[in-house]
Amino acid sequence: MHCKYCGALISTGAAFCRNCGKKSQEEFLKLDIKKGWLRVLLLSIFSLGFYQIYWYYTTSKLVKHFLKEDYSPGWRTVGLFVPILSWFMIYYLIDDISRLQEEADIESLISPGWMLVLAIFTKGSIYPAVTQNEFDQYLDIKTGNGASFSRISIVEILFVVFPILVLVGFLMN
Repeated sequence: MHCKYCGALISTGAAFCRNCGKKSQEEFLKLDIKKGWLRVLLLSIFSLGFYQIYWYYTTSKLVKHFLKEDYSPGWRTVGLFVPILSWFMIYYLIDDISRLQEEADIESLISPGWMLVLAIFTKGSIYPAVTQNEFDQYLDIKTGNGASFSRISIVEILFVVFPILVLVGFLMN
């Protein structure tokens, strides 16, 4: 087996490449990478929408890994803050997930165009949950149901707590 990052020969079952030190594909697929649509929806609601920024970034990183493309998830996430450009960023992520589903022969429920319309008319509140559900289906196929749901991280908790504290502080003044 060859390292997907540097091309060096690595032994089967190795967790890391000895040449560049990055995780092997096999090790990556053992990670807790699924989030679940309900979790994404609830965290989005309780964080007053701020969680969606973190969700977009982490999902873009995973999608980039599986597509083996060279783009910056960070810059795409920054694009969410620019009016009109944010629509393109949402479209690109959904389109990338649709392409992954096509490669895995999964019948997709999402169309990038319709999901963008849903995102615009619902002010972005529903599309992350629907998109996460579709991506989790892909992860199940790709990893042979080996991918498990990740635990809620400290960062996710902060994305929920901080906006609520700001709102409470604003309302108390």
